[in-house]
Amino acid sequence: MDELDQLGLHFGTDKASSHHGYLRFYQRFLEEIRQEAKTILEIGVYQGASLRMWSGYFPQAKIIGVDISPECRAVASGRIQIEVADQSNPMELAKLLRHAPFDLVVDDGSHQWNHQITSFRYLYPHVRPGGYYILEDLVTSYGTYVPTYQGISTISTATYLQRMSDYLVGDSVLAGQPEEDAFLRAAAAATEFIAYHKFTSLMRRKGNVQQSFGVQIPL
Repeated sequence: MDELDQLGLHFGTDKASSHHGYLRFYQRFLEEIRQEAKTILEIGVYQGASLRMWSGYFPQAKIIGVDISPECRAVASGRIQIEVADQSNPMELAKLLRHAPFDLVVDDGSHQWNHQITSFRYLYPHVRPGGYYILEDLVTSYGTYVPTYQGISTISTATYLQRMSDYLVGDSVLAGQPEEDAFLRAAAAATEFIAYHKFTSLMRRKGNVQQSFGVQIPL
């Protein structure tokens, strides 16, 4: 029942119950796509512990690790591939789309608000129907973390997801409400549900992966 957490403990990722305790929460949802998943993408490589965990959990999937540090290429092995890219740069995110559609995207990168929001806006449209997007460490949107992680953003990542949640829950009731960011409405319309856990979040895509989200990556 806790196989994902056991793998996390084995490989030493901080997602496991020894630290953040995310993995039992994730397994409730990811178990259903475990056997058929083809492409997993995680932003943030470090020493590759969670990439090895995903490789062990998803037996058929190509595991793509994304990091700004070229040294992370040393983690590549077997089904694990490494892409060197800056998650805050849309042009560099565009390079990752040759691996799309994604069954799962996990953002465990810089935790900077504008980096998280930019990655979400450009990668979420390329999660396949029935796939998942995980946005970790939302705690950096709060309290003493704010000066370190706010960066150039005028809105926290947690608040951005809350605004999207408003459109998911409020649906047609909010249809006439002015909204400058068309992506928020489109993303909500393409989302089956959003689930929150301490420090983290998970959302499931519905609909057609080709749906327009009102955001374009310059190619």
